[in-house]
Amino acid sequence: MIVREEGKNSIILELRVQPGASKTRTKGFETDGKGVERLKLYVSTRPVDGAANIAVIEWVANFFGIPKRDVALTRGQKSRSKSIKINGSAADLIARAQSLIGDK
Repeated sequence: MIVREEGKNSIILELRVQPGASKTRTKGFETDGKGVERLKLYVSTRPVDGAANIAVIEWVANFFGIPKRDVALTRGQKSRSKSIKINGSAADLIARAQSLIGDK
């Protein structure tokens, strides 16, 4: 599951990040070796000194229209597979995420 509720005040978003892309964008889905389905996010930033992770957090904050302080990378600091915790009304965040994930 790409998005899951973490109580009524946060969600977890599962991503597969491709750094160094020509532009930052989402494109499709991927299931990893453990069976976790993830949204594919391409970021234009290179993975140098955590810059790609910062770009991911900025993209998530912009997409959801929330401050960066409400977005945290909880898993995958040095991996392309990442779990992102997003704080706010879970119902509102999931509703917004539907435009990313469609019927998933």
